[in-house]
Amino acid sequence: MPLRLSTSLAVIVCALFGPWFAQYAGTVLLGNAKSPFSAVMGAILVGMVIGNIWPRLAGDGAVLKSCTVVVLRIGIVLLGLRLSLAAAIGLGFRALPIVLICITSALLLVTIASRALRMSRPLAALIAVGTSICGVTAIVAMAPVIRAREAEVSYAVACIALFGLIAMFVHPIIAHALFAAQPQLAGVFLGTAVHDTSQVVGAGLMYQDQYSTAGVLEAATVTKSPRSDPWEGMHGTRSSAAPNA
Repeated sequence: MPLRLSTSLAVIVCALFGPWFAQYAGTVLLGNAKSPFSAVMGAILVGMVIGNIWPRLAGDGAVLKSCTVVVLRIGIVLLGLRLSLAAAIGLGFRALPIVLICITSALLLVTIASRALRMSRPLAALIAVGTSICGVTAIVAMAPVIRAREAEVSYAVACIALFGLIAMFVHPIIAHALFAAQPQLAGVFLGTAVHDTSQVVGAGLMYQDQYSTAGVLEAATVTKSPRSDPWEGMHGTRSSAAPNA
C-alpha cells in the first residue's frame, strides 16, 4: 500500500476511533458511568499508539501537513462561524486586560528565569514570545529577526510544543477546579494559559466533553484571538526552520 494512502487511513482511524476509545477507556476500563476522557484526547492517544507502532506512517509529511494546516484552518473557520458578533466583541473587550497582563507577566518571568538558567539571549527571547503570544508561530516569526541559531529555534519549538500538549490535557481539569460555576471564566483561562490556537480549541473541546458545559470553547477561542498571529497555522509555508503548530 502506498505510504500516502497508509498515512491518510491512519489519520481517518484516529478521527473515527478516538471518540470510541475515549468512551471505552472511561466506562469499561475504569468503570465510570460517564467517561472522563474527551473524544479529542482519545484521538490523540490513538494517534500516539499508531505512530509508535508504525513510525513509518509519519514519513509522508504532505498528508500530515494538509491535516495540520488546511483541515485545521477550515475547522477553526467553521468554529468561528458559530460565534455571534455581539458575544465575541463583548467577551473580547472583557478578556483583553487579562490577556495583556498575562502576556506581560509571561515575558518578564521567562526573561528572569532564563538569566537564572544561563540561557542564551536568543533562546530566552524565543521561549518568551512562544509562551506569551502564540506558540510556535511566534518563535518562527521572531527567529530571523534576532538571528537565532537553528539549534535554538528547534529547542524553543520543542519546549513550547511539549508544554502546550501537556497544558491541553491538564488545563481543562484546572479550569474546572477553579471556575466550575463560571464557564466563561474557564474559557478565558484556557485562552490565556494554552499556547497555540489548535491547542486552545482542543482544550476547550475537552472541557466541554468532560464536563458537559457549553460556552467554554467559544470563550477560549475569542480570548486566544488577541494573542494570535494572523498567519498562525500557515507558517509552514513561510519558514522551514520549525514544524507546524
